[in-house]
Formats: sequence, structure tokens, C-alpha cells
Amino acid sequence: MMKRIFQILAGVLLIVGLASPTWAALQAVGPVSGPHGFPLYYTDSNNLSLELCLDEGWCFFDPVDPADPVQVNLGIGGEVFWWMGDAVAPVTGVPTGRAVLVLGIEGTFGGPGAVVNGQQISFGRVRVRVDVPVDGTYTVLHPFGTLVFENVTVADGINYTADFGAANFFDVEAGFAGTLGSKIGPFLTWPDYQNDPTLQVRGPVDPDTGAPGPLLAQYVGDLNTPHVVTGSPSGNNFFRVIGPTGVIAETDLFGVMGKVWNGNPPAAFAGYPEPPALNLAAVGPINRLTDFGSDGSVATIAATLFPAGAFVTDGTTAGYSLGYPTYYEDGSGLQLTICQGGNPMCISDPVNASDPAQQALNTGGESFWWSADAGIDQNGVDALLVLGTEGTFGGSGALVDGAQIAFGRTRIRIDTPVAGNYTVIYPYGMKQFNNVPAGRGAINYTGDIGISDPADPDYAFIGALFSEIGPNFLTWPTFDPTLQNNDPLLIKQEQAVNPDGSPILVAGQPIYNTVHYVGDPAIAHTVTGGNFVAAANEVVNYFRVIGPNGIDVRTNDFNISGRVYTPATFRTFALATTPVANADVATTITTTPVNINVLANDTLAGAPVVPGDVTVTRMTNGANGNAVLNGDKTFTYTATSGFTGTDTFTYVAAAGEVSDPPTTVTVTVQPVENFGVNRAQLDRRKLRWDIRGTGNTTTEGQTLIVRLNSPTGTVIGTTTVTGGLWRLSATSTTAPPAGTVRIYVIPSRVGAPASGPFNVQVR
Repeated sequence: MMKRIFQILAGVLLIVGLASPTWAALQAVGPVSGPHGFPLYYTDSNNLSLELCLDEGWCFFDPVDPADPVQVNLGIGGEVFWWMGDAVAPVTGVPTGRAVLVLGIEGTFGGPGAVVNGQQISFGRVRVRVDVPVDGTYTVLHPFGTLVFENVTVADGINYTADFGAANFFDVEAGFAGTLGSKIGPFLTWPDYQNDPTLQVRGPVDPDTGAPGPLLAQYVGDLNTPHVVTGSPSGNNFFRVIGPTGVIAETDLFGVMGKVWNGNPPAAFAGYPEPPALNLAAVGPINRLTDFGSDGSVATIAATLFPAGAFVTDGTTAGYSLGYPTYYEDGSGLQLTICQGGNPMCISDPVNASDPAQQALNTGGESFWWSADAGIDQNGVDALLVLGTEGTFGGSGALVDGAQIAFGRTRIRIDTPVAGNYTVIYPYGMKQFNNVPAGRGAINYTGDIGISDPADPDYAFIGALFSEIGPNFLTWPTFDPTLQNNDPLLIKQEQAVNPDGSPILVAGQPIYNTVHYVGDPAIAHTVTGGNFVAAANEVVNYFRVIGPNGIDVRTNDFNISGRVYTPATFRTFALATTPVANADVATTITTTPVNINVLANDTLAGAPVVPGDVTVTRMTNGANGNAVLNGDKTFTYTATSGFTGTDTFTYVAAAGEVSDPPTTVTVTVQPVENFGVNRAQLDRRKLRWDIRGTGNTTTEGQTLIVRLNSPTGTVIGTTTVTGGLWRLSATSTTAPPAGTVRIYVIPSRVGAPASGPFNVQVR
């Protein structure tokens, strides 16, 4: 069995569907089939459907472990494939070196490696491993793309794996669709595989005619026979590695595996179990703002004194990671918000000031609502426990809004002095590791639990509620959840700033916000909040390792991070005389001018802006259009002819000498409505119209009018575009003569042109 740690989500399994590849790789997933609960087939863009490959001699898969009743019941082992391809080439300049490419559409199970019904997942895999002759930058070309690896060293080489899929333990079947967004596809096959008798299994030869027997199974290649292939969408039916010295490895021979679906319907499946019970209590709203609303009454706001005598406000600094939940809440009601990087009380990645993506999303890439680490170095045992409620980015790892994911993590890594069985006890559970060898990293376990759902990434954040973390977050025992008597070491005065990062001054002096934490990650400390109960009703708030030869080591100290959320967390306090301008958005169609009241959502002294009290100045114009400032302090934006997409311009609102930083106005310029008619009929006997069609993205949600004979003719009826499709079923009072009549489709937008004419067959 090919062993690996594979979780329900995160870090390993990456969200897909967030950015479309340049070609259509896979186009359909089959229904769930029994007894195993995986899809019957996957179909590529060439309409080739491959079923789960479970034929010995032809397919690579994990056999069923007869000692595992779950595997016996599901009729499947821990790793299976619909398709697989690999290529191996020697490396020039490295006598024993190899370049290895592994591609696949694969199925396995979530969790820490066990076969569990309800944790079936699928994904597309791209794996590259190369021994390199010199340090430097390397480019890898393969049938489904190009990869560039910078700063590669001889010592490490290239070791890259990207698994693209989705997982959803609330709707396991829905998760299988995530694989459609992987880079794998169309499937690589032997040329003319369908006519190659060596890739076919047939029944007995006809004794009378000598004709070949009926086709029982058709395969697309032989994994054990390197062979030229076809199918690359870019024509790159090869594997090539280019480095500082030129091409160091290359081959056009692949082992490929896949069984063509024979058209049989899916077998009956008993179904998935109910999803697990949640541990954490709730997830907060998803942040969709980069700069938060301001309270202009800072000069008179009542100070909340924690500790007594300090002048503070009840807000915190501006800025929060975009696209993440504002908090996670545990069973005690404690709500923790993301602990932003760059703060010594936090372990999140700091934002790189030179990285536009990090700046735009206000995150350094890896963020934590809560974390707890513990280490043991005793009696030859070097052990590390990592716990966390964490956020990062799926897909390729690039920071793209919509790719944010969250999960609960349990990680255990132990260097063992002797071989044998080991038991690990920690605040949220106990793990047993049997037949462990002696050596460095002998125990290396990671369990990341969450949900990925490209169709609804915001909803998927609930998945972190179901990890091992909880019901309560670990905290220092001296943390006071009422915040009235919190440990002074966990209270920090943080300078209040405006959304642009400049300090807020009152009478020329900076003011500070009081922020509460549940621990200090720089200080190892005892904790409370553990959920696991060991022998003698002992609640576990420690990390303990028990092993052979009397090994029994433990620590009670953890490094904890977690920032307390309060309703005032996302308020930024600004001077009463400073206008607070908020970003604006607008939508128009091609060159149709759009009026934008940019002051409508701005404030001054905590109240809505009165246009006569401020001045407005355009700072930058649109790159693909013209924004004109009107006398009433609105803007009229007109896109350049031929442009569609997103354009921006900026403005400044000022009251006297005081102004807010430039504020961005985003205008989405859509193409002209475009309707199509796929089917149009009129039944003269029933006087019943049946008209079906499509609309582009501009028409989504629009009401359209269908008229007879001309754009101003008799109204047949109205309907709405939903999901790019529309349908009109209407009854006519009179029937046109038999033959062909014409209809026109007119969008509801005033002045929009009609689409048509479209012919209708009257019968």
C-alpha cells in the first residue's frame, strides 16, 4: 500500500475550481457506485469515460485488507485510480539520478489514512521528483502544463506534489466534482488504443466464423509498458526537464493505465453515514472588507479601563484578512479572531509589503485563529505536538480571493530511541502508533480536518468546527474570559491607526486600543481547556508519550496564541473632522455611462456625509475609461469602446485641510446582452409555446421579453435568465399559419438591443 497521510482537507488536498485552466481537462463525473461509494467513471473533454480500474494485472490499486472489516464491506482498499500515467528518465550529469513524473486521477480516504465510509475523496495528481546536477532554476514540461522551480539545490532536488480536488463530508458525492477542475486531462492513451488487441479482453472466438469474441474490457494502455502516448491538450506528449546546463532529462515514453467504461449502470450503494458531530460551536461572518467602518466620536468615546488607569478605546487596529471568518467560537463562548502576522503575540505569517496579493488580502498566506505547541526532549525522545485552527490558500497556493480555506490541525512528530509501540496522549485525544521503528521522524502524523467546496467556499469554513480542536480552546489558566480580571501579560496596548496605517491622534497624542489574548506564544505555560479524559477521570492538559522499555515522558507546558474577538474588533477610530471614505462599486454595459454617488456610503463626524461639507477630487482616472467629476460631486464613468472587464479610479474626500486616503471605485464593464435560442416550437393545436435558450453573464438574473415577428411585435411572454439558461412556456390566443415564424428576444434594460430574429417551427 502506498502510505501517506491524507486528510479530509487542507495543505495536501487543494481547492480547485477557483481559476479555470486554459483547456477543458475533465468534463463529467459519473454517479456514485457500490459497494465502494466512489464515482463510477470520469469523462474527459474527448468524451472518453474511464471507470474505476480494479482489474488485477491491468490496474494498480491497493487490495482489500481481509483483516479490515470496513475494507471488506466496501470491497476496496485505501488507494484506487480511474487513470494513471508515469514517466521516468535518466538525468544527465547525475550518474544514478532520475527524473520521475506521476500523473493520476485518484481516489482515497480522508482522515489519517484509514479506510472510513463517508471519507471518500478524489483528486487529480501531478508529482515531479528530480535529482539535479547543479543548483539553479529548473523548468519541467509535462503533458498538462509547465512548472518552474527556482533556487533548487543539489541536496534537495525537486520534490513536488500537487493534488487538486475537493472534499465535503456533509455531501461526499458533491466533493467528487472538485476533481473536474484539476490539470489532468484529457486522458493520455496509447495511439489507436481502441483497435489494439493487446489492450482488450474478449470472450471466446466464434467457433463457426473464427471471428473475435465479444469485447469484455478495453484499456487505454499498459502501466508496465513504456509507450508513446497521445492526448496532451498542448501537444506536449513528453516529459522534459530543463536546467542551467540545458535539457537534463527527457522522454516521450509513458506507462498509462485506465479502463474504458463499458456503459453499465452503477451498482447499488448502501450510502454514507451521518457527518460527525461538531467540536467548536460556531464560525463568524466572512470578512469582505479590507478597511473597516470608522467611528468619528473618538474624542468623546468612553474609555474601558483594563487595567485601571490606562486610557484606551474599545477598538483595535484597522485591517483584517480578506475572505476569512471574523472569528471561531468554542463551547464556552470564547470567540477568537485571526491573530494578524507581525505581532509578537501571533504566529501568523506577516504581510509582505512588496507583495501586492498579500497587501490586497491583508494576509501573509498562513493565518491562525488559535494555536498550541508543546515539545518534549527527554530520555532520548524528541517529540513535538502542534495544534491549531488555521487558515491558508488552496489551489496552486497562490493568494487568490475565494481560495481561502480553514481547518483544525493535529500534528505529532516524534524521534524514537527504540522500536516498538507508542501511545501519545494530548488534550484532545489519544493516538496509538504500532510497530514504530527507531529513528528520526519515526512517528510523523498530521490530521487536518475541514471542508473544501469550490462552489461555496464561504460555507466551507464550517468544516473547521468538526476537527479535533474543541469543544474549548486551550488557554492559560490565568486568562479571564470576562476580560475584567485578565492576566496583565495577556493584555496589550496597541496603537490605534487609520485604515492607511497612519496613527490616530487626539490633541496631538496617539491613542491605544486594548487587546486581550489567551496566551503568549513566546512563553511556555500550563494550560486549561483540554477535553480528553484519561484514567482515573483525569482531564488531560498535557502532552505525554508512552513507549517500550518503560518510556513515559510528558510536559504540561504549551506555547499558546489566540486573540480575543469583541464586537468592536473591526472598528477604526478617526478624528471627527476627517471624512471617512469607503470603497465603491458600479456596473455598466460597454460604453453606457454610469453615474456613481461616491459619497453615499461615506461619513463625516460619525454621520453620513453632506456633499456641501466636503470637497471631492479625482486622484487617478480609469485605465480603460474616463471618470468625470460632476457638479453634485458624483462621477460619471464611461468605458473605452471595446473594453469589458474591471476598471478602477480613485478619489479623495476632504473637509478643510483634513482628508481620507485615496479611495478606490471599481467599475465592472459587462458586454452587451447576448441571447441564444436552442429550441423554439409552437403547438398550434394547444396554442402552446415552448422556447428555450441561453444568455451570457450580462443577462444573468435579467427579465427578458419574447415578441412575435418584430422587436416591437406582440408579446409572447416574459421569463428570467438563471444559470445562463432561460425557458418560456406560454399560451397564445391565436395561432400563426403553419410553417416558420420569427421571434425576437429583448432584455429588460432600457435601450438594450433586441436579439433575433430566431425561427420557430409552427406545427
